[in-house]
Amino acid sequence: MKNSVIITLVLCFFLSFATKAEESSFLWKKLAPENAEKLKAIGGEQGLIDFLKKYKDAPCGNCKDAGRKIFGGRTLDEMLENYVEVAHTFRNRPDLWKKIEEGALSSNAAMREGTQHMLSTFKKNPKKYTPENIEHIDMKFEKGLDDICANCRYDVKFREGQKPLFEEFKSYNSETWSKIANDKGFIKQFESFLQGVNKIEDLAYVINSNKANINEVKQAFKELFKNKKDELFEIIRKNRNLSESLDIDNISDLTSEKISDIVEIIIKTP
Repeated sequence: MKNSVIITLVLCFFLSFATKAEESSFLWKKLAPENAEKLKAIGGEQGLIDFLKKYKDAPCGNCKDAGRKIFGGRTLDEMLENYVEVAHTFRNRPDLWKKIEEGALSSNAAMREGTQHMLSTFKKNPKKYTPENIEHIDMKFEKGLDDICANCRYDVKFREGQKPLFEEFKSYNSETWSKIANDKGFIKQFESFLQGVNKIEDLAYVINSNKANINEVKQAFKELFKNKKDELFEIIRKNRNLSESLDIDNISDLTSEKISDIVEIIIKTP
């Protein structure tokens, strides 16, 4: 189908629920001939329509505060661009893209927002997040702490030799982060992650800095260590590779300074 026909069909669909010039001009740009190859990665015309159907609740650039809280400040045009660019990058790795696509087109707004956090991070760091560098994606974004997958694998597993080796994407707001120190599900998941790494540098939590300040997140992890020091020490002690790399043999070695060092390593922003 020619680009002019695609443009007409998609704009007619899009303008049925949004008539603002900004979205229209953005779609004209994204559907330009030079972007035809990238659009193939999301299924062309039908893929774009499927995306727009799922993001009727997303804010446009001049919609003031409408919908911004749901999507961490991102607008529809930003999220569509993230989606198209990453789809094109992973067009030859359908095993990876399928997982991302499922999240991006989820009926659950929290899942879509969490996936957009990942998509945005991938787009910002194209040299790091390449199909060649990633071995596996197994993401599950929670609605909240009560929905956490305590036994899930890391969201992204990189190939051996990459640092970090495992990344967990968290798109929590400040209020949710403030609760992790006492949340059984989050603690269990964190303990599971610690059991699976040889060095603390292998693990990173990639947080959404649009929704929470990085210092707030670091403080929340320090509180977690403070509240569960005995339990976390046992996890570290039993993982000999991890305990040796951290130089922790006794609980007295898990000092405030050591905890701060660990937190500085594992908490990242895009």
